[in-house]
Amino acid sequence: MNKSGNYSGYDLMMVPLEKLILEKYRSRLVTRARGDVLEIGAGSGVNFAYYNKQRIRSLTVTDLDPDPVLRRKMKKYGFNNPVAAEIDALPFSDNSFDTVVMTLVLCSVPDPQKAVREIQRVLRPGGEFIFIEHVASCSRKVKGLQHAVTPAWKRISGNCHLDRDSVKTIQDQGFHLDKYMQSTLCLIAGGVGKMVSLR
Repeated sequence: MNKSGNYSGYDLMMVPLEKLILEKYRSRLVTRARGDVLEIGAGSGVNFAYYNKQRIRSLTVTDLDPDPVLRRKMKKYGFNNPVAAEIDALPFSDNSFDTVVMTLVLCSVPDPQKAVREIQRVLRPGGEFIFIEHVASCSRKVKGLQHAVTPAWKRISGNCHLDRDSVKTIQDQGFHLDKYMQSTLCLIAGGVGKMVSLR
């Protein structure tokens, strides 16, 4: 979801989902980040509390329009200032990072396939892509409701598409999924993508 704007309000709105599902996903997946790490679309910096500083050498953070809340939180955790960047045109060289982390972002980007290819580009050989996304449901009825609501929803939520099959997009671009997690009705999915295709 595009979280530009009132991050404090967004975090407050997300508290129930964090407690029910996302805390477990973050604690099992984000903690795996290692080496030189890139987090894309960091929003208010919710993931910062889950990074294991003994495993990471550096953390680079991007957001469309880095907010003061994000900057304060980065300072609190001892990380460098965020970089303003579009996901489909990351300002980094090929093979720059050991881990890329992205949570609740792919639903709102204009071109998900291009975004995932850009993640592949900046990952080093053997690198890992850690993701958590809300996705199209595996329930036909719920998925139908997502399709019906998305045209209106994306206009008021920063282009957030409730009905995107982001996991398939990640796989189609050449990632093999490891540590895969899925919620009831498949509404939230997370995992570790490992590159298996030649670039």
